[in-house]
Amino acid sequence: MKEIEQLVKGKTAEDIKSEIIAFLMQSECKGAKKILNGLEKRSKKKEAEIERYTELTKIENQLYDEGITRIAGLDEAGRGPLVGPVVAGCVILEKDAVYPDLKDSKKLNESKRELLYEEITSTCVTYGVGIVNNIEIDRINILNATKLAMKKALENLKQPPQVLIIDSVKLDGVPMSQFVFNQAEDRASCVAAASIIAKVTRDRMMVEYSKEFPEYGFEKHKGYGTAEHLRMLKYYGPCKLHRLTFKKVLIGNLKHFSKTALSLINRLLSAHDINILKKVASDIRNCSKHISDEELSYMRILYAKVKALN
Repeated sequence: MKEIEQLVKGKTAEDIKSEIIAFLMQSECKGAKKILNGLEKRSKKKEAEIERYTELTKIENQLYDEGITRIAGLDEAGRGPLVGPVVAGCVILEKDAVYPDLKDSKKLNESKRELLYEEITSTCVTYGVGIVNNIEIDRINILNATKLAMKKALENLKQPPQVLIIDSVKLDGVPMSQFVFNQAEDRASCVAAASIIAKVTRDRMMVEYSKEFPEYGFEKHKGYGTAEHLRMLKYYGPCKLHRLTFKKVLIGNLKHFSKTALSLINRLLSAHDINILKKVASDIRNCSKHISDEELSYMRILYAKVKALN
């Protein structure tokens, strides 16, 4: 029975010779029943995976049947974090490509995402990445920054797609047809693949940022508002990579700031013209006696970020 256990390890009933199955079914040994139960469970799991993948490629197969061959999936990573860029991935997969375990990047562990990233980027027709940094996010808001990142990813494809399948966001000013779905990464394989490209790219960036700012633990939480991140943010204040227009960055850290400081900070965030920015800077200097060193330090960081945009 031990030999049979080794033979069927990791396999389904369909992978085993009928003679062995018949032998196991006739045996009254508990070990035989255990092996049969294991085979049945793996068979059901395999059937469920085939069904899931069939559903995941259903929309694309319908488009292929209509003669459309260049179908691009678009998705983003990084709308929710308090720090760093928003990243979009765009990819056109080969028509008959099959990637076992392909699904929304959020449903995969890091090692599986990395493996799929390498496989997808090395075998797809073409892929592109779009990145919009935290400064631009503060300027144009996260929704518009997401759309901009998606357009950049689309522009970075080596071949233009005939059709786009996008998660949640409709793009203006693009020439091809768009199919926009909520949770599109669960409904189209190309969007699932795009989500992996975006997620892995952004995660790698956050690991690199953690070397410059090790105190925040970016390599662990990737910039999301975890309890640890919020504690470090409260202790150290924001760095140049934080999104200063995000409530948990601004309000969570600045609730003890004076009304004068908060008023000046709001004016800095609204100063989208260099002359207005200079006026705010002058007012900050005039109010310096009423501003704490902590408040002034924060405004210097913010001033540098806003100035970089003008």
